[in-house]
Amino acid sequence: MMRRVLWGATAVVAAAMLAASPAQAAFEVTAFSLTPSTARAGANADVTIVAGFTPYPSVLSPVPEQPRRVVFHLPPGLSGDPFATPKCTEAQYQAAACPANTQVGEVAVQARTAAALPANASGGVFNLVPKGAEPARLGAVVQPDIGGSPLLVPTVIQVRAADGGLDSVIPELPRKAMGLDIYTERMTFTLFGKPPGAKGAFMRNPTSCGPATSTIAATPYTEGAKPVTRSSRFTPTDCGALPFAPRIEASIGANGRTGKSTLPPIRTVVRQGEGEANQKAVSVTLPPVAAPNFARLGVTCQPELALTRGCPDTTRVGTVEAATPLLAKPLGGSVFLTANPVAGGLPKLTIQLDDPIPLRLDGTPELTPQGIRTTFTGLPDAPLTRFQLNLDGLFQLGADLCTSAPPTVAATFAGQSGATASDTQAMRVLGCTPPPTVKARISRLRSGKPRVKVRVAAAAGAPALTRVDVSLPSALKVKRKRRVATSAGTAKLTRGGDLRITLPGGTRAVKAKLRKGALKAGRKLRRARKPRRQEVLVLVRDADGLRPPVALKVKPRRGA
Repeated sequence: MMRRVLWGATAVVAAAMLAASPAQAAFEVTAFSLTPSTARAGANADVTIVAGFTPYPSVLSPVPEQPRRVVFHLPPGLSGDPFATPKCTEAQYQAAACPANTQVGEVAVQARTAAALPANASGGVFNLVPKGAEPARLGAVVQPDIGGSPLLVPTVIQVRAADGGLDSVIPELPRKAMGLDIYTERMTFTLFGKPPGAKGAFMRNPTSCGPATSTIAATPYTEGAKPVTRSSRFTPTDCGALPFAPRIEASIGANGRTGKSTLPPIRTVVRQGEGEANQKAVSVTLPPVAAPNFARLGVTCQPELALTRGCPDTTRVGTVEAATPLLAKPLGGSVFLTANPVAGGLPKLTIQLDDPIPLRLDGTPELTPQGIRTTFTGLPDAPLTRFQLNLDGLFQLGADLCTSAPPTVAATFAGQSGATASDTQAMRVLGCTPPPTVKARISRLRSGKPRVKVRVAAAAGAPALTRVDVSLPSALKVKRKRRVATSAGTAKLTRGGDLRITLPGGTRAVKAKLRKGALKAGRKLRRARKPRRQEVLVLVRDADGLRPPVALKVKPRRGA
């Protein structure tokens, strides 16, 4: 009761004194700094952010404008892991009852009432459940020294498309406490590198040792006011102490797309361990067997459309998937062909990641004696544990993958720390399965009316058969085309001695029999005591496409 009386009296005094106070003071950001507890690159440092605004030392001073919206543009590479701690639910936050194990920082506020009396406050910063597509959300619970209910100050975390850096957005700072106007003069946030009891680190320094610049943009409550900005800078150190060992793996081909002149899909995957320096550039060289498909390269997106995420679907040539410890699920995205401003240059590969991290990356391809090399530069200082690139229709095979030595893929990497690495690996060839088993038999030659049997079976793990074509020896003449029996599908025998068997889906094996009267053996072959082997040529098609031809040398039997 005594506290309420005192503050009621204070309010009366403040109203009387404000009646004679000078005009409103211009809004200023008087101080701003972002300082890690250690500047070591990649360290899990406590990060302290200080922001000062127009002071209000006495009622004789001009009344300052109150800050409303505050945005901290953090330097690229300075990141926080929202999975380092459990998350406080919206209901818990609104009740100012976030569990202790969700706390990731502290906050202290220096403020004054309309009577220029101190109205300081302090509290914790908590890891909140994000809303919608937000990558993360924080929330401060601030208890004013003057009493009353705690003040809630939520902060939305956003990712900049330009450089991958984080923006910490406070949509609206409170301007009242206990019903009194308050004027914020200074805010100090400390985000923990390793929160007490957390399963992992929260904050991490950039892995580049270039200057790390932060900027504050603060807007007052005044209608139509423009943001006031101020910058701060620190420089990370000891970049050479960070490990850097990314590696690459790749695959090429698919069912029916491994033969010469076909257009195989190609997948490359770059993996990297947590705690390493982040990548700044990567160059991937595909094998010479994967030549450019120039017909496809002619359909490109204009660069100005790529800048606005407006490339048409006709220029889309692939997809991407990026995994980062900062998100619960991998990011998806698309790959587009964009026109190269350099005359005669190959079209660029533009990667557009989906929200909530709408980064755009441009790759420049070039023809080299080792194969097509594509280089991505200016990568953001962001942790990626896996980056998969899927391309389709861009390449044409110069040889059959299933009969050639496995091709290789090579990659070179440059780290934000200045370190370099390289890796070369054999590509996994997809779509090559064991060939089918093919058998043939020629019997009853002595009768002059031979019989021929052909059996084809798909190998274990191979796709089902779709068609079988058999070319009979020239010494066997077709007499009756309809004397054909098959265990599956339909068969058609031509006068020229070609048998085609069309099979239904799922067929694993087929037997075909040319019965008595279908064929007639030549006189020389029929009378030979030791008939020469006859060639039966068999072509098999399955879901992988046309298999290499099988030429069987079959020894005819005079009897059954």
